[in-house]
Amino acid sequence: MSKLIGYEGGPAGDYVLAWGSAALRVGDELRNPGAQLSVPWDEEEVASLVEEGALFLVPKSFEIPDEYNDSHVIVLQIARKSNFAKALHIEPGRVGGIISARHYDACHLYVFADEMAFEQAARQLCTQIAEAVLKGKFSPEERNVLLEAGLVASSKDPYINALRVWFSPNRANLKQLVCSRLDEESCSRFKVLLERLETLSERGARSSDGRLQSLDYVMKYDDGLIPDSGGIDSLTLLRFAGALRTIDRDLSTFGVPWEYPFLHNAKGLHLETLLPRSAEFHFATVGDTLADRLARLVQLQMLARALEGDVDVLSDDPKAHDALFKIANIGEGTRLRHKPIGETAVRPVESPDPVKRRLRKSDPFQVLGYQCGLAGEGRVQLAFFPARLIWVSASKDDHGETPQGLLFLETQKDFLFQPTIYTLVRELNGEGKEHFYLRAAAPLVQGRKATITAFPSSVVSGAIIYRDELSVALKGGSLHIDKLGKIDASANSAKEARGWLDRYLAKCFEYELQDKRAVFRLTPPNPVPTSLGRILASLDALGGVAKVTDLVTEINDRFQSAVRVNNTRREVWRHTDLLEFAGPDDKNIQLTERGRNYLRAYKRAGGVMRVDPDA
Repeated sequence: MSKLIGYEGGPAGDYVLAWGSAALRVGDELRNPGAQLSVPWDEEEVASLVEEGALFLVPKSFEIPDEYNDSHVIVLQIARKSNFAKALHIEPGRVGGIISARHYDACHLYVFADEMAFEQAARQLCTQIAEAVLKGKFSPEERNVLLEAGLVASSKDPYINALRVWFSPNRANLKQLVCSRLDEESCSRFKVLLERLETLSERGARSSDGRLQSLDYVMKYDDGLIPDSGGIDSLTLLRFAGALRTIDRDLSTFGVPWEYPFLHNAKGLHLETLLPRSAEFHFATVGDTLADRLARLVQLQMLARALEGDVDVLSDDPKAHDALFKIANIGEGTRLRHKPIGETAVRPVESPDPVKRRLRKSDPFQVLGYQCGLAGEGRVQLAFFPARLIWVSASKDDHGETPQGLLFLETQKDFLFQPTIYTLVRELNGEGKEHFYLRAAAPLVQGRKATITAFPSSVVSGAIIYRDELSVALKGGSLHIDKLGKIDASANSAKEARGWLDRYLAKCFEYELQDKRAVFRLTPPNPVPTSLGRILASLDALGGVAKVTDLVTEINDRFQSAVRVNNTRREVWRHTDLLEFAGPDDKNIQLTERGRNYLRAYKRAGGVMRVDPDA
């Protein structure tokens, strides 16, 4: 075993965060693979490097596996300061590539297998720092220290740079300097966030007397919505509120977090003023923190873009696209106009096409699975969903081209049931029907790393969870996957293949429950609420605990169903890890801790929370 003794450079002064290439003692050598340095071990030379500031020794040397002797291992050191503990916290279970972690009185130490693993952790740290700064829990001095730590972790992160510029007294000059250092895409993201922060400084805030200084977004209906007698019919208003709630939920859990991961707890739209006689709805970017106001600003901008045809800001969930259509066509003969943020004139909204609004194609995603069959007309059968197989074309992808990597079908006899990375695209047609296209297939090769970017949900049937890249490698007969661990994957038959896939999906299930942040997901088309799902959604509406009779009433009202008390009690006995009876009898039902995690995952994966009686 080699020993990690320190890392290149080290913290300066009263540091918060520092990192560098690992310095290893391998036998009688001092190695720094990142700097391609390998010299004979010499105590005096090591002391000299430390004195010169070229080498920083860790509090206590420790062993790391020999397989990393020639890898570019990165060491991250975080000072143990209580006021920054949450913002600079790393969970090894959620950050892949950590080969060792040590915790001392003064600092936390993390050792990453390579640069890619460290960069992933750095992005996560920057997300947490941005969230903490926007929520305003720090003094100006602490905020600046935290932002500097973010720049140390990732000097080209567009959002940390934007916040650093925004809070700087020398904003104009610093903005120009930052743009010169960022690539084109990062510079664009940097400028957009900075522009939004500037917008918030001009409108949407409250004056000293508590009154709103400026309303941001206006929706106004003309012709037909307001009868001659004045006012808005209550059923029409409920229809509008239901559609708006669906859009609100979609933007909060998909649109905003996808663009800004640090706004994963985005608050909903804020309807500031309703003028029923003129059918005007005024929405404002108000909130207790800068994070709340920024989230509402982004939501309102996305809503305006969606109404003008840019439906890519919504998820692929057909319910969201139906809701958008309802908002634009709330009543027969009614015309919708709106005033986007930053504009002075109200302009018409073009009604979305009722068919095209549901034609959706996902970005490519990589999943782990195996091939289990062939059929005529050049089709192959894949397994990666729980208890479900899909057929894809081996001759045409979504662009009409031949999928890459299928040569092994002609050259190998043992391609069935072997762990393979499939690059897929999902399309929903005008009727909301699902179709998968195969872009590429890459069977795992012994000892060579590959990546997956998605996995199927075990909480909502048919949903697909997008995540950051997870590295996967086949070693011997086992899969080694970041954040999920080691999985036996030897298979020579359909039964054995089903076994390793089930073991993999079980790991994914636990990971899905542990992940507390919003994720991008592909929801199943036309999802059907399950008995468990109805209970979860209704308990959520009732605060997590309720009398059985009240719960049944809520279920029947929320899902237009006719369940009985005994049906509901039976689900508690079936799912004792998620639900439990509160108190000495069975008259009250509540969520367990695991049940709350399950509910959170259920919402993120697009689980049905309510049935619209008008749908």
